[in-house]
Amino acid sequence: MNEPKYKTEAYVYGLLNDLLNDEDVISWADSLIMQSEMPDDWLIDLCGCKKGDTKKIIGILKSVNGFPDVPCVNKEILSLYSNKTHPFSLYSADEIPNDFVYPQNLEAMAKSGGYTYNALVEWLDRKWSYMGSLLQHVKEVNPSLVPFGKLDDRFLCLDKNHKVHIVDIVDKKQVIIGSFESWYVEYLNEANRGCWYVSA
Repeated sequence: MNEPKYKTEAYVYGLLNDLLNDEDVISWADSLIMQSEMPDDWLIDLCGCKKGDTKKIIGILKSVNGFPDVPCVNKEILSLYSNKTHPFSLYSADEIPNDFVYPQNLEAMAKSGGYTYNALVEWLDRKWSYMGSLLQHVKEVNPSLVPFGKLDDRFLCLDKNHKVHIVDIVDKKQVIIGSFESWYVEYLNEANRGCWYVSA
């Protein structure tokens, strides 16, 4: 059996960046052993590892022969990041304008935490202590806007028509960049262009 090198390279990255743990890799190796009549030595070695053998596991993963497909490695790493996303809270109805309703897909992502990771955007969580004051700062720029994300030192906000605005609360400026739907398509495209791994 020749498990693609991109998987093992992604798992090395995942272990080094707390995206998965020793047990995840060992369980993966166990599942591959069950599917193979003649497993490779490295796979047998992985199955013999236990929790706490992180350095040993990384050494075994790095020893796998082959040349990884870099785009595939990055796609796998993106999947690991996305598996670590969490649900987040939105502003309650009594905090936002009366005529404002969140996009359904944004509400679904917030509830489930099932969204694609993008390192450039931080999804805001109402539970964070500064969220109340942030809303007030945004209202000083435009009282009809509701913040939902952070991009560098600026904030992504929505209006009642689900147009996305980039708001600078320091300079009190805003720029409309399009609909939430089109913005999220670009968000996904940007996420898939993420490059965490470069071959040696």
